[in-house]
Amino acid sequence: MNILKTKNKWIAFTAAMGILFCVIPAGSLSAASDVKNTNKVTDANLPIVRLVPSVYEAKVGDTIEVAIWLQGFTGDYSHVQGYEIHMDYDAALLAPDSGTKKLSPQVFKKTSNPMSLVNKIDSAGSVQISEVITSQDAKLFTGYGKVGTISFRALEAGTVTLKQAKSIIIQPNNPGLNMKHQTSEPTITIRKSGTVPDKVSEKIQTVGDVPVKKISQATSSQTLAGFKDQGAITKLKWAEDSIITLAASEVLQGTNEGNFEPLRDMTRAEFAKSAVVVLGLDMKQQTTPTFSDVKTSDWYYDYVETAGAYGLIQGREDKQGGLHFNPNAPITRAELAAILARQLKNSGKGMTSDNKNPFTDIPSHWAKEDIIYLYGNKLIQGKTATTFKPGEKASRAEVSVLLERVIQTVK
Repeated sequence: MNILKTKNKWIAFTAAMGILFCVIPAGSLSAASDVKNTNKVTDANLPIVRLVPSVYEAKVGDTIEVAIWLQGFTGDYSHVQGYEIHMDYDAALLAPDSGTKKLSPQVFKKTSNPMSLVNKIDSAGSVQISEVITSQDAKLFTGYGKVGTISFRALEAGTVTLKQAKSIIIQPNNPGLNMKHQTSEPTITIRKSGTVPDKVSEKIQTVGDVPVKKISQATSSQTLAGFKDQGAITKLKWAEDSIITLAASEVLQGTNEGNFEPLRDMTRAEFAKSAVVVLGLDMKQQTTPTFSDVKTSDWYYDYVETAGAYGLIQGREDKQGGLHFNPNAPITRAELAAILARQLKNSGKGMTSDNKNPFTDIPSHWAKEDIIYLYGNKLIQGKTATTFKPGEKASRAEVSVLLERVIQTVK
């Protein structure tokens, strides 16, 4: 019997899932490894539930933030209907902010009306959260999503490992199965005094089982139907397929009004997020904003900080001596070339060192080497055969084509 045939059966199924969350074991742990350098893309074949401390080296009295992220839930691992995460910590060494009793999850869209099964920050040493979608018509989760942030105060010197006692990911077509994924368990060292260079220390483990049934991906028509301005997309034959691919994987999203706006200039903040997701970068947690014009409450804050931590973006010094990012300004063709080239050069995946330069308008441009690098790897094209137009603004359609090429290259 097909349990998804009717809304009533769907509701019954998701209610049963709520029970299953309580009884499914997190799955056998395997492939554990100590990570010395996380400036690499996450395993392309497995998504991860990542615990992200703001620091790995602290002293007594310091504030330490820990974010919980779902990363890389795409392809066969997309369309997540529910999750449950239990994080344990040493209450003798860490104390959560007494004013915060719950997390503020941003995994599912508010319009999907997720049901909260448990959401509790316990000062005795545990954090528990679980959400599930109960409506058959609601949008499920794909891509990157922040489960929340816990603020701790370091109480005493010692070493504390944040452990994921339970990590469960559920898809609607695999009832009762904890979908195979990775988890991270970071270790934080707390000292009585003094400071030492921050050094990442975490263990990556694999839990769950391979999905029995693959998710049915949306067709091109279904993806396009999600945008009110689908006609504007289909007119751009050179970009239509790329837009559909990136929209389906949540690399690029539509506006609150339900449009994609393919010819609108892409902002620097939008591109920062897209670059982080496309490159599969591990999220960073920054307690204090790096840029004076980017607030912690901005939707793009975590992505801008992550891009900055990897050296993908750089700000300009403002009159007050702080760094200015200008997040809502349109990104130029030269800027997006520089951002992508910086990380791709580090990863080296599928890259060549072809230095041929057919463009006559970038002989002394600051991004010349990055533009040539992307062109040599067939990731970017000029406006004409001999001009690149580095100062021109890049539209969301143009960026879609570029990012899809990057995805194919770094696979």
